[in-house]
Amino acid sequence: MRIADYIIDYIYKNGTDTIFTLAGGGAMFLNDAVACHKKMKYVCNHHEQASAMAAEAYAKTNQGIGAVMVTSGPGSTNAITGLLEAWQNSIPVIFISSQAKKSQMTHFSGLPIRQFGIQELDIIPIVRPLTKYADYVEKPEEIRFKIEKAYQEMLSGRPGPVWLDIPPDVASQSIDPEKLPGFVDKKTPNSLPKISTREIGLVINLLNRARKPIIIAGGGIKLAKAVSEFRALVNILKIPVVVPEMGIDLLENNHPCYAGHGGTKGDRAGNIVIQNSDLILAIGSRLSVSFTGHEFDKYAPRSVKIVIDVDEKEHQKKTVKINHLIISDAKYFIEEMIKNKQKLIDNKNVWLKKCQIIKNKYGLYLPKIKDKNGEISMYHIVDTISKLSRPGDFFITDAGVTAYIAVQTLKFKKNQRMIIPGATLTMGYNLPAILGVWAANKNARIICITGDGSLQMNIHELGTIAYHKIPAKIFVINNHGYLAIRTTQKNFFQSRLIGEGSGSGVYLPSSQKIAQAYGYKYVRIKNYKELSKIKQVMKEKSAVICEVFSPYWQDVLTVSSKKMPDGKMVSLPIDDMYPFLPEEEMKQIRQSLK
Repeated sequence: MRIADYIIDYIYKNGTDTIFTLAGGGAMFLNDAVACHKKMKYVCNHHEQASAMAAEAYAKTNQGIGAVMVTSGPGSTNAITGLLEAWQNSIPVIFISSQAKKSQMTHFSGLPIRQFGIQELDIIPIVRPLTKYADYVEKPEEIRFKIEKAYQEMLSGRPGPVWLDIPPDVASQSIDPEKLPGFVDKKTPNSLPKISTREIGLVINLLNRARKPIIIAGGGIKLAKAVSEFRALVNILKIPVVVPEMGIDLLENNHPCYAGHGGTKGDRAGNIVIQNSDLILAIGSRLSVSFTGHEFDKYAPRSVKIVIDVDEKEHQKKTVKINHLIISDAKYFIEEMIKNKQKLIDNKNVWLKKCQIIKNKYGLYLPKIKDKNGEISMYHIVDTISKLSRPGDFFITDAGVTAYIAVQTLKFKKNQRMIIPGATLTMGYNLPAILGVWAANKNARIICITGDGSLQMNIHELGTIAYHKIPAKIFVINNHGYLAIRTTQKNFFQSRLIGEGSGSGVYLPSSQKIAQAYGYKYVRIKNYKELSKIKQVMKEKSAVICEVFSPYWQDVLTVSSKKMPDGKMVSLPIDDMYPFLPEEEMKQIRQSLK
């Protein structure tokens, strides 16, 4: 067995049935190993960035491990943005890169030179800060040890990506894996920190004493593979649940405990509930700045804050003050809480009903329609898509105003999923993510909501989607370029515009011609009267690009600052969102939740 064959077989036997790749000369033995494997499937992208993003989306979709195979030099560096996504979102992805011949690698030359072999680059020092483990495979006898170690590191504790760099003259050599040393370590993938009996007692005591407790349900619940257990705990506790972006699909919107989506680009209801709570139980959330806002002392100022997380260092940041930090695997914590359910007091019904009223009134922001013949607010576009979706659908979006509004407006139904770039807010994530979701779940209906600017970032993957005949519904919101940048330049630089649209240096080609070039059906929606076309788009059996025209300017629900009468700018708590509610209404809201 060649080392290249061993690697591909090892990846397959550890639960990954699809590799994302772009064939390259340096990777010729690795490429051939994929071709020779009888069960491993592969997706050939047009750019290594897309391969990495697709693999990350694949791992998110099936809660498994993504796999990327790239060639040397620029093939490896092209994958780094996708590596960053896996790193910051804690997604297990294995990256396999090829090299120049070992004798022509700068790493082994001992010389401070920039390049030795053809298309050669010493990639490991570049990717090491973004991985849990990164190493060279220098000798044939190292491969079993290093790939086993890579998998161990990838899955232990807080998950994340790993990277192995393999020169072709090593990848081509024959081995007997059974005769090679394996990796032996006291740690196992399940060696996660666990909450103590004393800490469980503390959490239960604080929950029972609280009048207005809430749960913040983070993406760590999904990483811990504890979604069903979490839902069971929610049904026991019967207290409001607020979600950040990475946990947005943990509960359907009509669940009686779902109270909203928090954060600087969350919804008003979720932030109101956070600010008026007296206890926060955050499970699997790092409480990112995008979730808490920048005014840390104003975040839920009257709440006792309990955080359950595996990464202690994340909570050493000088942001929100945490009263009780408990380092524990989310699944183990949830299971222990369920075991102790008889100790929990069920007396939060009045508070829960008040939060339901807030959710029903402030959970969906829809601007008033001024002209039915005019361009359509993105909020109405996404609301229409959401209403026409069905249980089990997968939504994909990436960055910018389109993504903000999509996440704010979609109302999740049973078993719907949201696949987003999360921490990185990467433009161009959408099309590669379609490939990753499809590879992990061939039967899923995939609905992509992106902007005309983001579409350009990895536009070549329209070809890969077409090749595999994936019937994705791709909604392209035409807001004439980069609306988020345009808005920033308007608000902070007296509308001195640069790089935001056709009037300031950005050329965006016709979406209709793009659709025709790649063989997609094309639908255009230009005003409110034509929104009914979305119903037919959702029924299409093949891939379709639906371009919806949105205004050049679009207000976005956001945590902001307010200019006082004396001209001073004051940062606001997260529940006081722009467009601002009247002060009297805000007072009434806070009074109703006392």
